[in-house]
Amino acid sequence: MSQPAVQHLPSPITRLTAWMADNPCRAFAVFCALSGVVYLINDVRDREADRLHPVKALRPVASGALQPGTALGAAAAIGLVAGTGAFWTGPALGAIAVAHAVLPSLHS
Repeated sequence: MSQPAVQHLPSPITRLTAWMADNPCRAFAVFCALSGVVYLINDVRDREADRLHPVKALRPVASGALQPGTALGAAAAIGLVAGTGAFWTGPALGAIAVAHAVLPSLHS
């Protein structure tokens, strides 16, 4: 009588890669939304310095076209939807999405 073959479970990264291959539009949407969140937060944080720069002064928050509170509210709403979608899809995508949103904020 032969022994049953040992089944190896795929790692979370392998499962994430397979999921993204099957659902690239969803993963793309999550990361695009989170990039927008990072942009909005960075725009609010850098608005004073941006106002002194000839080109950056034209950015929405620096120019006053978008109020900082509105930008942060939009960032929170977009981040909540994107984060929920990422974790709802799977913990691996959720963890990578959080890293994608948090790591850029560590540069300053």
